[in-house]
Amino acid sequence: MSFYANPQTDLPAPWKPKRCIFYAQGLKIYGQIPYILQKRLQAEFFSNNAPAFGGRIVAPTVEQNYTIVPYFRRGGAPHNQSAIDSLMEWLFEDKGFEWAIAKDFDREIRGWNAYQMPPQTWVPATEETQTEFIHLLTDGGRHAIAGSSET
Repeated sequence: MSFYANPQTDLPAPWKPKRCIFYAQGLKIYGQIPYILQKRLQAEFFSNNAPAFGGRIVAPTVEQNYTIVPYFRRGGAPHNQSAIDSLMEWLFEDKGFEWAIAKDFDREIRGWNAYQMPPQTWVPATEETQTEFIHLLTDGGRHAIAGSSET
């Protein structure tokens, strides 16, 4: 369990798949996404920290560091297609990625993650599922997941 960003576990490596968890508010991606994607997608990197004294303190957690990619930009506008395409390209490169839908789908994902356990089961992403992931990122979490579960 690390208390800070750890390049051995937080940086994507070409020999291991990245991991994404879908929440109602956005994606939680383990590993650091490239800085250009953070700027374009208004993503936020979270290292093991907790709210305290009007700020944040470093605290141990069971969950590794992650980056949150919200489904919508600040102000409610959808992400532009080129930013989503860049994210998909990065996720699928090298060993690709595995994904899961969060057990506590409606949880506030910017909150303290001290007791948040990552999923036990991960589904490998395929080129066929790329359309669904793009739909999630353009239409937002709950609406897209609810629509796809009805089919």
